[in-house]
Amino acid sequence: MPDDWTLVYNEDNDLLAHLPPENAADTLRSFLTWTVDQLPIDVWELLCATPDLCHYESRVGEIRGRRLMPKIERFMKEEGGHGERSQGKVPAHDWHKSYGLELLLRQGLDPLALHIEVLRPLGIKVMAEMRMSDTHHRTADPDVPLVSQLLLDHPEYVIQRVDGMPETALDYSHEEVRAYRLAILRELAEEHDVDGLSLNFMRWAKHFERDRGRDKVPIMTDFVGQVRRILDEAARRRGVGRLLLGARVLSTVDECLGSGLDVGAWIRRGYMDYVIPSEHNCTWPALNVEQFAAMAAGSGCRIYGHINDMVGGTWDGEPKTEDRDVGQAPQFHGYKAMLNTEEEARATASNLRAWGAQGIGYWNLPNNFNPVSCQKWGRDPKHRERIGRWARAVANPEAIAAGPRRYHYLPLYKRDIAQMSGATHLYEESGRSLHGAYKGPVIYFHEGRTGERMRFAFRMADGRDGGRLRGTLRYRVFHCVDADALAVDINDVEITPDRITHTVDTRDPDLSWSWFEIDLSDCPPLRGDNEMGLTWRGPGNDGPDVPYMEELDVMVDA
Repeated sequence: MPDDWTLVYNEDNDLLAHLPPENAADTLRSFLTWTVDQLPIDVWELLCATPDLCHYESRVGEIRGRRLMPKIERFMKEEGGHGERSQGKVPAHDWHKSYGLELLLRQGLDPLALHIEVLRPLGIKVMAEMRMSDTHHRTADPDVPLVSQLLLDHPEYVIQRVDGMPETALDYSHEEVRAYRLAILRELAEEHDVDGLSLNFMRWAKHFERDRGRDKVPIMTDFVGQVRRILDEAARRRGVGRLLLGARVLSTVDECLGSGLDVGAWIRRGYMDYVIPSEHNCTWPALNVEQFAAMAAGSGCRIYGHINDMVGGTWDGEPKTEDRDVGQAPQFHGYKAMLNTEEEARATASNLRAWGAQGIGYWNLPNNFNPVSCQKWGRDPKHRERIGRWARAVANPEAIAAGPRRYHYLPLYKRDIAQMSGATHLYEESGRSLHGAYKGPVIYFHEGRTGERMRFAFRMADGRDGGRLRGTLRYRVFHCVDADALAVDINDVEITPDRITHTVDTRDPDLSWSWFEIDLSDCPPLRGDNEMGLTWRGPGNDGPDVPYMEELDVMVDA
């Protein structure tokens, strides 16, 4: 891998759902060559196990969808291979993906081998990825292709939650669970010409019973150590050098420990070659890479930062997203619909690099960044073009510095609790990540806090040396139309009203707001990790329309 800046590309094998029977292998090959023509990828992580269902011809693990193939084939025949309606509880996409895998395997073609065939000659390292606790399946329904036979045969292995909520993730406390998954990883390392293994712990980070992760840390540390030994043994048997071990982990050390992951121990013991701290499913400009960079200093383990196409978090309420590309389902219109831009990606990458990252870990781009077009918004070529623009904008330090950078802070995990309850995550509190971290506050100006300075933290690589910047800083306050209702400071230096431009938007009678804008040339010196102070001095209001602030948007000119 290069010493300066590395690009790691994750693919979750969704392309299997879009392979035409008449030329499945050639379609997959063309997707791979198209992608590497678009991006200078160094490492390609291919999803091979989820973790108990294999996306390759396995002797030791269950092959995804095979036990349901008669039903799947009937569905494909009825739908002509192009249907999108659900089959009971099963999305059409799940049937298509299982069918595409079987289509290749029956032709003697393995998706992993095809990736190696195309990518290895281009100097790209191919990693076999296991999702360590994927639970896109929310019930143990035997007709769902994502449900493993191991789950059906051994319900006693399922995590037992103290709050009584149902679960489908298996508990790593059981030796049988660990042994089954280690056997799959050993098969991948020993019988396939991979460059290493990637352990994806962030989907969905459910490894032990709720609130027992810290007690169970030694179990997972031993598991990762066994994976390292598998790789070392495989390297000796194959007569190659060190095989790589990578991991996608949660965004903070505390979140990791809460899920049973002592990443620092893995690094100290020499298990890891790279680690990618990750938000659950969104890009966050203040991702805590510095915690992991400090643990990795001098170890040889490299730290990369997670970036993907969603930037607005999980909130689908008001305000509506406007004046930018949106995705997800057509009914989504809030922050949840917001998709990445070049300016936002550059800002996130600037922060990642400034705080210790040595590269980027792209997440879930192939779902839409592909010529076959999977998801709803990926069918529009303009979205592929947009993804390509922002993905290339962070491909190297020169590209990151070459254009404007937009540090855009939103309440990443603000959400309707009800919409997440079925996913059975560790935390279900609005404002916290699905794994416990608090990212992106909503500052409410309740009557009882009138006159109190409230704090909004924001990280910016630009200006951290105290130098002057060109651009604008703006923040939005809802249920507020009064320019004098709020006093503001940056790092304890007051911004006088004459330096603040105030505009009001009352198009929505139920949710009016004010934008407050400051020219960066009038902004006090920044210091990297900054703090905006907000002091409400308007009239008190503890009714349904409490004023609040949740969005900070800083555009720095190139």
